[in-house]
Parts: sequence; C-alpha cells; structure tokens
Amino acid sequence: SRDARRKSDLKAVQNAFEQYYSENTAAAYPKDDTEGATALIGGLPTDPKNSGDYVYTFRYDVVAGAAYCACGLVESDPGNASALPASTTCSWGTGSYFCVSNLQ
Repeated sequence: SRDARRKSDLKAVQNAFEQYYSENTAAAYPKDDTEGATALIGGLPTDPKNSGDYVYTFRYDVVAGAAYCACGLVESDPGNASALPASTTCSWGTGSYFCVSNLQ
C-alpha cells in the first residue's frame, strides 16, 4: 500500500505542477521546492517511510522553469524510471523508481 500512496502522491504533484504551469503567466513550472510547495495544498508530500532512501526527490529547471521531475523509490513495484524520455530533468535511468515529469 505504500507504493500505491507513492504513485498517488507523485501523480498529485504532476497534476498540481501542470496546473501551476497553465496559470503562470511566464508559462513556467516551479523552479524550487518553495515554489513547488505553493502549487499543492499542504505543501510537497513526504514518502510514507520518509527515511533512508525512501524520500521523494524533486528536481527542477532552476533557470527557466521549463521542466521538473519528481521521483520516489518503490518497494515491490518495478517502477517506471526507464520509461521516461531522456530529455527530462530526471536522471535515474532504470530501477525501482516511480517518477513523474513535465507534460508540456
């Protein structure tokens, strides 16, 4: 059930960041955790374990706000990190990470 929550949390981040992009007059995604937290009611989520390797990682295009990536290590699911396009801000490659990235 922790993996299901991780996926749900990260999809909520993706939805909020896409909404932020569509409402931002500069057509940009959040550029850091402070801006990212403003996009979600209650701020950025934390991993159900929230210790060791089980933390959510957020990466941003800090200059232009043109991209973001949010990932969490999953326990029993193969993850989707290898399915992400190489052009994303994510740099995990393959592994047991579930990641979301910009859609625009």
